Amino acid sequence: MTTTSNFCLDDSNSEPSIYQYSSSSYVLSTTFSDHSSNYSEPDILIPNQNITPIRHIIHLDKNVVVNPNNNITLPQNNASSLNIDNYILQSLENKNNKKIKHRTICKFCKNNVTNFERHLERQHSNKPEVIEFSKSSKEGKAERRKIIALLRYKTQFRIFVETGNSNKLPCIYCKRLVKASYLRRHYKVCVVKPINKSNQKIQHQAQSQTLLACAADTENTAAAIQLKNEVFLRIRADDIALIAKNDDLIRRYGENYLKPHKRAQIVVPCSNKIRECAKLLKETPRRTNNKLTFFDIISTCYYDIIVASAKTISRYDDTLKEYLAPNLAIHLGTTLKQISDLCSHLI
Repeated sequence: MTTTSNFCLDDSNSEPSIYQYSSSSYVLSTTFSDHSSNYSEPDILIPNQNITPIRHIIHLDKNVVVNPNNNITLPQNNASSLNIDNYILQSLENKNNKKIKHRTICKFCKNNVTNFERHLERQHSNKPEVIEFSKSSKEGKAERRKIIALLRYKTQFRIFVETGNSNKLPCIYCKRLVKASYLRRHYKVCVVKPINKSNQKIQHQAQSQTLLACAADTENTAAAIQLKNEVFLRIRADDIALIAKNDDLIRRYGENYLKPHKRAQIVVPCSNKIRECAKLLKETPRRTNNKLTFFDIISTCYYDIIVASAKTISRYDDTLKEYLAPNLAIHLGTTLKQISDLCSHLI
C-alpha cells in the first residue's frame, strides 16, 4: 500500500511544486503548473555524495516517489549513492543498545560481581584493604578509585598467571595487564611506580616476564633468585624469553648451570643456553599439535620430532646437506645430554 502526501515549497522565486512521497522506491521528480523560460527549479537534496545541497534541504523519509511524467534524470539506486537506510538503522541500533556493565571477580570470595565497590563494603568490610579505602570520604573519589583499581588489577593478575595471554603483560608495580608495547607508556602514569633516581634505562618487558616467572615458581632458593636477578633481566624480552621463563625444567637447568660458576661473565652463556632450549621447545609443539613442556619432549617417543625440530632451528638445507647455523646444532646435542642428566637426579 502506498501512502501519498503533498507538500508545497514557500519560495518567492518559484511556483508551488507538488511532492509525492511513497515507501516503495527512491525516485524523486517534480510537477510544476507552469514552465516559463525564466523559471529555475529549486535545488533538492538527493542522497548522493557527489551532489551538495544549496538552497532547500529536504529530509526525506525512507522512500520517495514523485510524478513519473517529469523528465528529471536521477542517479541509479545503488549502494554507493543510497546509504541512508544503513545510516538510519545503525542510528536506531546505537540508541537502543544499553551500556554493557563489566563484571569483576572478587579477590576474597571469587564471585563475579557487577558493582565491585558496593560488594566490598557490604560483604568484606572487615578486610584491611576495604578498611583502607573506606577511610577515604566519598568526596575524594580519586583516591578511592585508585585503591579499588589496584584490587581489581591484583585479581586479574592471578587469573592471568593461571590462564596466560601472550598479547598482554603485567605492570610490575600495580599488576595492571596492558599490551607489551604499552608498558613503557603505562609506567609514566602508573600510580604506584617508584622514583627512578639512577635515571637508568628500565627494561619493562623483561621485568614483566620475570614477574610472571616468579609468580609461577614460588621457590625462592638462592640459585633461583640468582637466575631471576642476573639472567632473566638480561635476556631480550620476546616470545622465546617468555617460554624460557615459564618452563620449569628450563629454569632448573639455568639454576644448575650457574651453580659451579662464580664469574659474572657466565650470565651471557647461561642466557644463550636458556634461549636455545626455548627455541627447541617452541618448534616441537608445531609438529605434535600439543602444548608440551620441555620435560615432555625429552622422552624417547619424541626422538624423531626433536631431531626434525633441531634441524629446523639450525636451518638445515636439504639440497646442500649442511647447516646454516652449525654451532647451534652442536650446542643442542650437548644441552640435551645435560638436561637428561639433570632429570635423572630430579626424578
